[in-house]
Amino acid sequence: LTPCENYGFTPLHFACDDADTDKIKDLVRACPEALRRESFMGFTPLDLILRRIGSDLGDDRAMARLVGVLLTKYPGDTLRLKAGYTNCSFEAQTSRALASSSTIALMDLSRVQLDSRGLVAFFHTIATANKVLKDLTINFFEDVNILTCSALEKMIATNTTLTHLTLRVRLFDPNTALLVQTAIDRALPKNRTLRDLHLEIVPQYKLYLLMGKSTDEALHEIDRGIIDMRIALNLSGTTARGGVHPKTTKRDFVR
Repeated sequence: LTPCENYGFTPLHFACDDADTDKIKDLVRACPEALRRESFMGFTPLDLILRRIGSDLGDDRAMARLVGVLLTKYPGDTLRLKAGYTNCSFEAQTSRALASSSTIALMDLSRVQLDSRGLVAFFHTIATANKVLKDLTINFFEDVNILTCSALEKMIATNTTLTHLTLRVRLFDPNTALLVQTAIDRALPKNRTLRDLHLEIVPQYKLYLLMGKSTDEALHEIDRGIIDMRIALNLSGTTARGGVHPKTTKRDFVR
């Protein structure tokens, strides 16, 4: 299944772009490796399927089921989606399908968006069913509320395989910052596997200027004291609460 001249698409790219389910399944069965082939613009066939979700181009539930099928055939243990923000907001069924993969150890979702129910479903599945994921990058943007933060807390507290977690967070107000801070601080003492927790605080300068607010009001930092202490304990293999006094490192913020 080699690339054609048109955008570097393979036959599987074309089938996914047309959402031709039967043809997709036949092509993947014949050559699973084609799922990893990138077009000239860097899109895999899976990206093209995911871009249809949340748009008017197809049945979201059918596409979500197809994502689940494709992930069972996905070769390798690394998945970096490039679907883009424009028309790609994953609901619960698609998010659950992504989180249910039994082979992917590194998942980068920094270029896709999960809606509120999608985040809850994704975090719940990682917490209860995923036994292979070690490195996760995810946007924590949409409707950051008590439900999504509770699901985040449960995932961090109960998952036993995740070693690296990057949360890309938008903090619109002090209440949002407090919700995220509380969820992380309550979960980390129960976690024994995380070796790195990176917080990318995505600035909202333009949005706040449009709302007539100053940039000072837009910045709400998260205290890394407990985070760095727990990461240091996990790295050292120490489980007792006393006896270790790691130095708090510089806060992680993207300005």
